[in-house]
Amino acid sequence: MWKAFEAGRDYLGKYLPWMAVYKTEDDYERLYTARRLEGDNFDGSRDYIVQYKGELAGTVGFGIPNRDNVIEVGYWLLQDLQGRGIMTRSVEAVITMLFVEVGMHRVTIRAATSNLASRGIPERLGFKHEGTMRDGVFVNNEYLDLEIYSMLDHEWLARSTNA
Repeated sequence: MWKAFEAGRDYLGKYLPWMAVYKTEDDYERLYTARRLEGDNFDGSRDYIVQYKGELAGTVGFGIPNRDNVIEVGYWLLQDLQGRGIMTRSVEAVITMLFVEVGMHRVTIRAATSNLASRGIPERLGFKHEGTMRDGVFVNNEYLDLEIYSMLDHEWLARSTNA
C-alpha cells in the first residue's frame, strides 16, 4: 500500500486530504494501522483492496451507515490504471453488496468538481447528480468544491443485472 501511495502521491494528493499525513513509510505504518484498528473496533467502515493483474491498483470502501440507512462510498485508483473500467466495476460490486446483501436504502458518492475521472464513475453507474457542495473539502491549503451523487435501492435494483 505504501508503494502505491508513494507512486500516486502527486495525483492522489490533489484530491485526497488524508494523503498529506503519510509523509514517510513509518507514518504510513503507524497511522494507517491505527486507523484500521479504530475502524475494526469502533466505526464499522470498510475498505477493499482493488487489484489489477495481481498488483494493488487502489481501494474502494464505505463509511458508517447513518440512522436513515444511508452510506457513502469512496475510492481511489492509481492514475496510470484509469480508463480501463477497473474502478467502475469495483464500485459497482460494492454498491450491489450494500443494496442487496446489507440492505442500504441510499448510497452517496462525493467527488471533487475538478476530478473528472472520479466523477465519471457515479455518472456511468446511473447515479443522480444532486448538486455541488461549495468548499466541501480542504486539500493542500485550498478548498475544493464537491459534486454530490446518489442512488436509491429501488433505482439500483431496477437497473442492476447482479441483483
